Amino acid sequence: MEPDYTPIADTELVRQVKAVPGVAAVDVKFRKSFTDGTGYYGTVTVDEGADAAAALDHTYAILRQGRFDVVITVSARQGRKMVFSDAFGLAAGVEPDLTDRYGAQPGDGKPPASGG
Repeated sequence: MEPDYTPIADTELVRQVKAVPGVAAVDVKFRKSFTDGTGYYGTVTVDEGADAAAALDHTYAILRQGRFDVVITVSARQGRKMVFSDAFGLAAGVEPDLTDRYGAQPGDGKPPASGG
């Protein structure tokens, strides 16, 4: 199945994630993996004192504007603590969970207003 939108380029997605409030660094890449699935993988580093779950939720929403129908497996590092998608109510970064949370692709790059 082909997307009915033009995906935002990976480099632009990373630039947008870097602009999320509280995000200090981004190490997210698109990867084709036979075992894990094709998708976005990596870590965002979040400033101490920032809301790591909210920053990660926003990151997922931004990445939904990229390549069509891929998994998203990104975590947030905040000091010595790691935050995963379950912190904002997302069980897994796969369909249909992504669509349930963010709507159909491409979305608007913003997390749901409820915050989880």
